[in-house]
Amino acid sequence: MKIADFDYGLPTELIPSTPVRERGTARMVVVDRGVGQIRHERFTELPHYLTPGDVVVLNDTKVMPTLLQGSTSNGAEVRVDLVSDKGDGLWECHIRRIRETEPGTQMTLAGGQIHAEVLGLNAMGTGHVLRLDVHGEALINILFEQGRYMLPMYLDQNIKGSDYQTVFANEPGSNQPPVAGMHFTPSMLDHLSAAGVEVAHITLRIGRLDDLGLLGGSRPVEEHKMYPEAYEVSEQAANQVNDAHARGNKVLCVGTTTVRTLETVADESGWIHAGSDWTNHFITPGYTFKTVDALMSNLQPPFSTNIMLHSAFGGHELVMRAYTEAVERRYQFLEFGDCILYV
Repeated sequence: MKIADFDYGLPTELIPSTPVRERGTARMVVVDRGVGQIRHERFTELPHYLTPGDVVVLNDTKVMPTLLQGSTSNGAEVRVDLVSDKGDGLWECHIRRIRETEPGTQMTLAGGQIHAEVLGLNAMGTGHVLRLDVHGEALINILFEQGRYMLPMYLDQNIKGSDYQTVFANEPGSNQPPVAGMHFTPSMLDHLSAAGVEVAHITLRIGRLDDLGLLGGSRPVEEHKMYPEAYEVSEQAANQVNDAHARGNKVLCVGTTTVRTLETVADESGWIHAGSDWTNHFITPGYTFKTVDALMSNLQPPFSTNIMLHSAFGGHELVMRAYTEAVERRYQFLEFGDCILYV
């Protein structure tokens, strides 16, 4: 397929820069894949599409304020966005406000609390690798004291951190949120529990440094390489998903990150295997899903890898029709927008 196949014409005025309504009250496009029908409802109707014994899978990653100010050893101002923790003090990152960043460049960040050395470009050539002299819990504490959230430029840069986090966030490590999960409220989680619906938590640490050649249309869709992200699937979560399928219930993934994680750890029979590793799973139309039965997600931008995953799950023609209707009905898109449910 071509990148142009994933355009539906998104007006910029449909991308809110701040939360536009109370959490949990978003509009929701419902795509019934079995009959090819599109309905327009509210997120509050989600429980009507679930039955006792179904499992809802949430990504419990916690967004960290990973954007740090600092300077190089020669006094040049620098801004570093830490993207992916590679362990032992190594981070892949974006480095801004510096023309040339040679290996060996020294810098101090967070008011001198962190010293860093540039080791070179990352393996994909999309960012740099830094060695920090602080890591683990100490680094997390500094980030939450000194860092800022790495917000897309179309968002208000002064939004509250709590607005950029799910209510069930637990595992620090991402610099972007699993936005579909931001619709959930404690009352919705309680409602699901009371209805006999289980919730399973997995972790995928979101920190993208993709090669943007795909989005620029310079290469075929099939040749795109996703940036690898770390995941963890516990024995408990694996058992919840496997047991649901064994008894004939369905598994609803909340967000594309949970889909990519479960499809990574599922074998060809759909059996989920617990573990932790890295995934660069790229899902496009034609992919055969092994374990995901339903998907809830935010409304994604055109040309994105996420809308390609939507097209793979919902069927390209039906998904493009749903997105066209969402634009016509003035739904809100991206981080603080409305959502879409595929059943």
